[in-house]
Amino acid sequence: MSLSRLNTKNLHIAYGDQEIVKNVSLHITDGMITTIIGSNGCGKSTLLKTIARIHPSKSGSVFLDGKEIHKESTKKIAQKMAILPQSPDAPEGLTVAELVSYGRFPYQKRVRLNAKDHEVINWALQVTGVDAFRHKVVDSLSGGQRQKVWIAMALAQETDIILLDEPTTYLDLSHQLEILELLKWLNVKEKRTIVMVLHDLNHAARFADRIVAMKHGQIVKEGSAEEVITTATLRDVFHIDAEVIKDPRTKKPVCLTYDLIDSIFDAAEEKVIV
Repeated sequence: MSLSRLNTKNLHIAYGDQEIVKNVSLHITDGMITTIIGSNGCGKSTLLKTIARIHPSKSGSVFLDGKEIHKESTKKIAQKMAILPQSPDAPEGLTVAELVSYGRFPYQKRVRLNAKDHEVINWALQVTGVDAFRHKVVDSLSGGQRQKVWIAMALAQETDIILLDEPTTYLDLSHQLEILELLKWLNVKEKRTIVMVLHDLNHAARFADRIVAMKHGQIVKEGSAEEVITTATLRDVFHIDAEVIKDPRTKKPVCLTYDLIDSIFDAAEEKVIV
């Protein structure tokens, strides 16, 4: 039986009177990469934010190590779980090393960093490949470099679990792969549990051990890439008619091409014909 330190039970999440996530019970398998997919507005980012304790739940619970996270101290949670939100902003003028040092705050009892803090910060800078930029201002870096710096900060927290909301947004193809390869390395070599929201289905299939597909605030399918990235599931979740094949390199499912089901343009043409 797979172990799960992090899970939700009967989770309902709302923005005002609008319920976004409805009765979601999800078990995050330890030591795996779990990717949440779904159309815009389906609740995937909202679910991640609530798991990370950024957004409150309407009802239901999020458990970490058997304890409800909303009843635990922020510092204690931050020592176990790191969150990288979508398109984070660093304070103006902050250097790379200074930003990464923020990851040590959950462990600090004094204002000054100690030898252990510096050791962890240096390690995080090196494994993410941004050590050469340590004295540069974060805003002066490229999008891919900045994203690596934020991941380095998350690593400096020394957590077993890392949550990421669309970590490849606005990056070109090579930088997307660099970020995802880094996350895979952290998962395999450092045994980090990774949970992320991704839009790119082929990236989800290639890098995730487990995929969770959401629709209208609920989980409609979860399992391996082979179980989730199918013509039937993509039709249900994204309302597309997709051709799914096996990638000759990775042996993972690939969405090769797709069309909209009941395109609004087709409907418009039918009305004209009538």
